[in-house]
Amino acid sequence: MMQDRYERGRERFLEVHDEKALVAVEGLGDLGRVIVETVYGDVYTRPGLSTRDRELAAVAALVALGRSSQIPQHLRASLKAGLTPQELREVIM
Repeated sequence: MMQDRYERGRERFLEVHDEKALVAVEGLGDLGRVIVETVYGDVYTRPGLSTRDRELAAVAALVALGRSSQIPQHLRASLKAGLTPQELREVIM
């Protein structure tokens, strides 16, 4: 079951981000495994929101929390998910 969650999360992670980002997260060891399993294997695979909406929320939360190191990756993921630069500027404002 745990391997299923991880594989599902890994697939979803690669749909949202890129291989370089996955390598960085997997390099975090156990923390990376928890991120992939929980955030991408459980949360990002739920049907309630589109990837676009999830990324919009992620950018808003990261900006509000001042998590500047994670913002660039989620800005790229947001553009990949269909958000426009104008929409991202608005959510950051």
